[in-house]
Amino acid sequence: MTLGIQELVIQMSSLLEDESAITVRLTLSSLKLCMPALSHSHHSCLAVKLLLAVMKLKQNSYWLLKVSSVEFIYVIRQ
Repeated sequence: MTLGIQELVIQMSSLLEDESAITVRLTLSSLKLCMPALSHSHHSCLAVKLLLAVMKLKQNSYWLLKVSSVEFIYVIRQ
């Protein structure tokens, strides 16, 4: 079974909403690697969906997730 890019983005979005802070931080780390390529591909609309999911992390009470999300934004804007 192979997953398409849309299914992977859906999975990543759901991982960003996970209750485990470790899961969310590891998902952010993986997105740091793939987001530049995704945003420059013809699937860039999916990158926007992931960015919106990352922006929702600002509502999380765990401060380390907020720091990780800011680091993520910093890395992808370079």
